[in-house]
Amino acid sequence: LKNKLVEEKLITPERFDAYVVEAERKNQNLIDLLISEKIADTGYLNNILASTLGVELANLAVRKINLETLRLITESTARQRQVIIFDREQDGTLSVAMADPNNLETIQFLRERLQVRIRPYLATADDLNRGFAIYGLQSSGDFKKIEQVSEIITITNGTLLTKDMIDSLEKAGLTRINISLHSLNPEKSKIL
Repeated sequence: LKNKLVEEKLITPERFDAYVVEAERKNQNLIDLLISEKIADTGYLNNILASTLGVELANLAVRKINLETLRLITESTARQRQVIIFDREQDGTLSVAMADPNNLETIQFLRERLQVRIRPYLATADDLNRGFAIYGLQSSGDFKKIEQVSEIITITNGTLLTKDMIDSLEKAGLTRINISLHSLNPEKSKIL
């Protein structure tokens, strides 16, 4: 990452090293710090990171999450390991969005537990949140089986909603989505 940013003249080696120290001191993710300091945007840094790690970006805003594969592990395991199993390839290999696709312990855990090969992808926080939201909706579907529950409602700011996501939510049993807007002005909305 350092070499790529320096090579593209986005930062000096000394300034990068200073950000590393600052990130450790603040117990903050280096990528988040570089983004907040406007060294580069999220997409650019994630592409560099994925390329450096030799994996693809999960990009779960575009790829469909297969509910069958998602359910192969519990939500608590997915959250603890920071993974979303989002698809199964034709040869049976599982496609797994991971916050850290270099985490060999998690890859080994999934291999042993599921008895299949794992293909890691780099997951952003948005990717993981999309998967975790679907787990939550599975629980909503379970609630619908209770006679006294007639509606399942969620409130969101809508930033992660896509047509596919809404369709998945509906299939999972969601009956209404309330959109919460802080402002109709995009600039004010960013601040709020």
